[in-house]
Amino acid sequence: MFLAWLKLETTPVLDAQFTQKQCIEIALIPAVWKETRHIQSVEDNMKTQQNEKAKLTAAYLNGIAISVALAGALTPTLTGVQANPGPINWATAVVVAICMLVSASFHLMARRFLSSLVD
Repeated sequence: MFLAWLKLETTPVLDAQFTQKQCIEIALIPAVWKETRHIQSVEDNMKTQQNEKAKLTAAYLNGIAISVALAGALTPTLTGVQANPGPINWATAVVVAICMLVSASFHLMARRFLSSLVD
C-alpha cells in the first residue's frame, strides 16, 4: 500500500493504474488503521478494567463468605463439641445453619459478579 502511494499516477503498480484520489486514499489507510487500532486497544483496556473490578469484588465477597462460615459456623460447632460432648444444643445449631446460609448467599453473589466478565 505504501508503494502505491509513492508511485506516480501513470506508473503501473501491481498491474493497476491509480488516480491521484486513489493514491491519497491509499495514503490515508495507515492513519485510519492506526486510529482503529487505538480505539480497539482502549476498548480492550476498558474490558480488562471491568473484568478486574468484577474479580476483585467477587474475591471480596467470597472472603466475607469464608469469614462468616468460620466465625459463625465452624467456631461454635468446635467449641460446643469440646465443652459439651453430650446432646445437641439447638440454639447453636440454628446459629450455625443461619451463618451457613449467609455464607452461601455471599458466595453466590460472588459467582454472580464473575458471570459479568466481558470477553
